[in-house]
Amino acid sequence: MKRFHVILIKPSKYDEDGYVISWFRGVLVSNSMAMMNALTEQAEHDKVLGPDVEIITHFYDETVRR
Repeated sequence: MKRFHVILIKPSKYDEDGYVISWFRGVLVSNSMAMMNALTEQAEHDKVLGPDVEIITHFYDETVRR
């Protein structure tokens, strides 16, 4: 089986002084990331890349740090 990796990145934002705005915890999920995930899951379900292709999704949110 072939694998197709989808990488979703929510880029960081900067304040007026040029520092990255980040949060210790992400309270709200980005709506755009949720929609992209739903579309990716639907593509996996419908096998739009073929019956022998597995779609793997990776999420990166640059505004939330551990």
